[in-house]
Amino acid sequence: MKITKLFFEEGGFFGVPEFGEIDLLNKTLKYSKGILDSERSGSAVKNDLSEEQIELLQKRIADLHLEDWQTEYSDNDILDGTQWSLKISFDNGKNKEIFGSNKYPDNFEAMKKLFDIN
Repeated sequence: MKITKLFFEEGGFFGVPEFGEIDLLNKTLKYSKGILDSERSGSAVKNDLSEEQIELLQKRIADLHLEDWQTEYSDNDILDGTQWSLKISFDNGKNKEIFGSNKYPDNFEAMKKLFDIN
């Protein structure tokens, strides 16, 4: 079972929301602060990722073992913090949704770096 698409969002009480999408089938990578819209400032889109870029992303995604993440990470002792979600689509048509509130899996920052366009 291979991952074909990731959609990530993170926001908090005081911060600007962040969005990211990796679509391995359509060879696109999108990232935005504020709104996921390539027409707005703060957005970046890479269309037509090369086969080499796709293979590198697939390896980096596989190394994270996202399929093993819990479906929820919450620290109820923190109020007005940061909430995040990750939707994973698989090649068999199934999806997995993961939600977090002020708590993160160990390799969370490595997952966020997948969306680094620079």
